[in-house]
Amino acid sequence: MLEPVSLKLDPVKKDKKWYQHIPLSIRILLGVAAFAWALELIDLIPKVDLDGFGVKPRTISGLIGIPLMPFLHADLSHLISNTLPFLVLGWIVITAEKKKFIFATATIILLGGFGTWLIGGSDSNHIGASGLVYGYFGYVMTRAIMERKLIWIITGIVVAILYGSLIVGVLPMQEQAISWQGHLCGLLAGSWLGWKRTKRDRELEEKPEDDVDKIIKDIKDAAKENQDTTDKILNDATGNKASDNIQKRADKIHKEISDAKKEQEGSKDPTVKGKKTIIDVRDDTPQSQETFEKIKIKPIKSIRERIDTFNELEEANVKPAKPGKVSSEASVDSINKDLLEAAMDNNKGPNPS
Repeated sequence: MLEPVSLKLDPVKKDKKWYQHIPLSIRILLGVAAFAWALELIDLIPKVDLDGFGVKPRTISGLIGIPLMPFLHADLSHLISNTLPFLVLGWIVITAEKKKFIFATATIILLGGFGTWLIGGSDSNHIGASGLVYGYFGYVMTRAIMERKLIWIITGIVVAILYGSLIVGVLPMQEQAISWQGHLCGLLAGSWLGWKRTKRDRELEEKPEDDVDKIIKDIKDAAKENQDTTDKILNDATGNKASDNIQKRADKIHKEISDAKKEQEGSKDPTVKGKKTIIDVRDDTPQSQETFEKIKIKPIKSIRERIDTFNELEEANVKPAKPGKVSSEASVDSINKDLLEAAMDNNKGPNPS
């Protein structure tokens, strides 16, 4: 019996189309130039006047010409003179800006067009891609001067040789139909953008090292602060725990002394008997338990005897400890000694009244 055989077919590789062999940057530039040429060809049709949508200074209707001005031209010769420098300078800008090329181009068009709308002559109509070309020229020359890198220096020299004469176009010319305002505003917009890009690149080059040093310093400061806080918490907790037992016993004794004095002051009959008062200052330690088993404190029946015993305890300086102050075993032994002496004196017998 024949077993089925599976055949694995390699995917068929599709051949690239002819335009995919052209770099994307060149295709973008050629697409923009083709759009300008298409509009000019349409403008050649009789009774079609696209040039009327140019920038008309200080008019509301003229604002629409700001984004359209680079794509409108007076005639074919005007378009031809702008196409080659647009492709050359545009390729340099797109190589430098890469994905931000469209944003850079839009910035130059909008800033340059708005400046032309502000300072252009009255009753004038400004069209042509020369403003954008001047913007690219200003961008390249500004970066060539500020970057101080070999590639930009060489690029700046080549551009200055090829298109250095463009600088004449920014001078006011009253007799010729040249939009020197558009040239000037485009040049300023491109130069500003080149300056911003150079400043950004320098900050990116200097920022990583500064950030690393700052992060290391912040980490060290935070670690030191956390260590100090931890030490303080541990010290406070240890001190409070060590003094907890002795402070509770001292507070209890002080409370019994105060209650006895209040009872004496409020009693009308000084011979009141019957209540048994036993001062218990024992704690839970084995040493204290053993000590108080050896010494038996007799019940003190009379108020006079209780007051005398409390006075003796007060003279022995058995008072409540302040929070956080008692933190050593020496203080515990001192209070135990005073309490034992007071109890032993009490066993000798009642004081004469």
